[in-house]
Amino acid sequence: MSLAAITAGAADGKATITRADDYVPGFSSKGPTWYDGFAKPDVVAPGTFVVSTRSQTPPWDQVAYYNSTNYSFATILGAVVTTNATYNNAIIFYNVLEMNRMMLQGPIT
Repeated sequence: MSLAAITAGAADGKATITRADDYVPGFSSKGPTWYDGFAKPDVVAPGTFVVSTRSQTPPWDQVAYYNSTNYSFATILGAVVTTNATYNNAIIFYNVLEMNRMMLQGPIT
């Protein structure tokens, strides 16, 4: 693993508004790093009880909690959920920075 890698972890917000009870669950990696002692993860995103669409093709995920009234959705948890949210937010953030940079430079002549 690269020492410059940005790591993503899962967060559990306990379904409350306040951040005082938020924490990084046990299934998510935590720091400090072995090499330089930096705290990890670098960023966290929702990783517990995230509602998502469910595959209609067997085998279905055995650890998901299914909505008893609508089997098209499942509640899932894990670092893979966090990775998707973090990646998508990073792409949006990068695009905003790139647009700002291009606007500040002006037209290319």
